[in-house]
Amino acid sequence: MHFIIGAISSLVLFAYAFEVSLLFIRPEVKDDIMISLRVDLLILQVLLISYIWLIQILLQGKMKLEGFIGVICLLFLVIISLLLSEKTLFGTDGGLSFTLPEARDKFYIIGQGFTVWRLMINLSILISIVSILIIVLRNTERFSIRFLMLISLGAGIIFLTGIIDQMVDLGLVRFYYVLPFGLIIFYLILTILPVNQIIKDVIKRRDLIDLEEKWRILVNQANVIIVVLNRMGHVDYINPYFIKISGYSEDEVVGKDWFEFFVPSDQHYDVQSAFIEILEYDFHPHYRNPILAKNQEIRQIDWYNVRLRGPNDQVVGSISIGMDITEDQMECEKLKIKLKEAETLIEYLRRQNSTH
Repeated sequence: MHFIIGAISSLVLFAYAFEVSLLFIRPEVKDDIMISLRVDLLILQVLLISYIWLIQILLQGKMKLEGFIGVICLLFLVIISLLLSEKTLFGTDGGLSFTLPEARDKFYIIGQGFTVWRLMINLSILISIVSILIIVLRNTERFSIRFLMLISLGAGIIFLTGIIDQMVDLGLVRFYYVLPFGLIIFYLILTILPVNQIIKDVIKRRDLIDLEEKWRILVNQANVIIVVLNRMGHVDYINPYFIKISGYSEDEVVGKDWFEFFVPSDQHYDVQSAFIEILEYDFHPHYRNPILAKNQEIRQIDWYNVRLRGPNDQVVGSISIGMDITEDQMECEKLKIKLKEAETLIEYLRRQNSTH
């Protein structure tokens, strides 16, 4: 959509610049000039419509109410500009004259004084600027100050060049029409903004790829179990450490029901119930349960569980990081046995001592 609206804006801007340039080289035929000025007005209004649309898409992704109202108002002015007669647009005498700025280049301007033609241009500029500023003000929290300031600067340039053109028409200054240059500058600003955003997205994507690569290295080398389950309890991912301690291959694990294949049958119901409570209520961030290795050896695992969410913030599964504490438990059991043996020995010695 950005490309389509940008292409439309480019074509309209080119048509406007081409039509304006003809006024500098067109033969001195009054009727032709009238037609060209009307065409300039219509193309200007269409160009301002495309600018509002493009800004709206750049900022929010689709047309909102404030942008829609601005477009409707400009379309209304387009219809009026098509229906008005030349006498109404340019005055009773056509209002055309020549001016010779200090550079002594001849070009056409509207006769000094009020004309509906200039009024329609001013109204079109005013409506577009008000629409753009409202769009900017409604997005101050979503976008960078630099981004919003550039758009405001472009709107200000159009407003300033429109005032200068009005002063030229009123005979207050002897200068060229500069509104076309203001529109070109604003177009360049609108071109720079998405290009700059694309560059930032590329850099951000590269950083994410680097971060993902570091995460992959960490996951592959870490001496902890990492298991990702979907909402059905089927395995979406396991890391190499799980393969190492369980004896399974990746193909034997991924896609299988975790509770049916890797949890002892007497623990099946309890562990599955805990998984459901993790998904529904975010319970059991820490949980301990055994798993079955391929050789049917039971390994005791301390789990740390986190819910996974999808693009629409819905819970899609869980990721669990586990620490194998089997050896620690065995050592603990051995220590308990030794302590028990020590207690028994001490009690025996006490009884022997009391008999003597």
